[in-house]
Amino acid sequence: MAGSGFDDERVENVEMGALGVLNAQALAHLASLPSLKSLSFVSYDYLADSEPNSIPAFTSKLGVVYIGTASQSHLTRCLRNVRFPSSRSAILYTRCDDLELPYDPLDIPELIISFSECFAPVLEQLVVKNVFDFDRLDENVLEDLRFAFGFDVIAPLLSFTRLTKLDIDWICISSVDDDALKRMVQAWPQLKEFSFGSRAWLVPPSITLIGLAHIMRYCRHLRRLEISFHAFPIKTNSDAFSRIIPNEKITSLFVGISPIVDPSAVAWQLHELLPNLIDVGRFDGYVPPSVIGFNDEWDKVEEHLRNYAKGVEIGKRMGKLLAECPLMNRLLYGF
Repeated sequence: MAGSGFDDERVENVEMGALGVLNAQALAHLASLPSLKSLSFVSYDYLADSEPNSIPAFTSKLGVVYIGTASQSHLTRCLRNVRFPSSRSAILYTRCDDLELPYDPLDIPELIISFSECFAPVLEQLVVKNVFDFDRLDENVLEDLRFAFGFDVIAPLLSFTRLTKLDIDWICISSVDDDALKRMVQAWPQLKEFSFGSRAWLVPPSITLIGLAHIMRYCRHLRRLEISFHAFPIKTNSDAFSRIIPNEKITSLFVGISPIVDPSAVAWQLHELLPNLIDVGRFDGYVPPSVIGFNDEWDKVEEHLRNYAKGVEIGKRMGKLLAECPLMNRLLYGF
């Protein structure tokens, strides 16, 4: 870079550490590097350029972006003052201005809009990590409806139709229902990893097993799922379940502190959706007394799932044995 002794034409990776105040001039210089493939920086504030039309755009080979900021509002300002049209992977770390809260509900809608302004539809991986310890939260915050978001807030992400990985596990999605989730996953058919609102929120989730059926139907490549939902048995003649497309790639499901009713019935319907599912992960931090028993219920689900998996394996072995031994077929079935 200029004045650094490096050949700007050959610079491929830039790791800038803690920058303090980031300005448009510094970003404009980085954007001019023709061979830049990855960019990583941590910034504590953003100083915008005096000219509103001078937003730098990284139009080179830049494919991977790592950004850390001191707050969600700062990350929004930063993303709105730069463009990464060629980036296929964005990994962002942030926190709330108020260190006692995971986020300010007023900041999140603008933050999500800034993702769609900064990155282009070619984006394949979007990981947004909130540096916050949920064990510190009071129960009255975890059950506060102001922190719950619905479809309208998440909607700007639907422009990223090539996503293979989406991780926004810290946002409370309790106002997203099954129909809204269906609209979302229809826009993300390439998803392989999906972490969506799976932290220890106590606002009752609106997503049910029908929502999971929508995910399996439209995200055929999915191999990892972390999501909070209301786990209760649903009518198997519902439209979503009548057209089940089982996902055999997923062996583990993370459910946060999802409420559950009738573990045996839930386990069977999960098995219909995910026939190879054997592990159910849960939030392992502090759990408020109001939901202290949820682990026992999910333990029962996990036990049922493992028994189903054993039965499937025995059935496969028997089928193979019968195929290889005509005599056994005659003894058992008379043919």
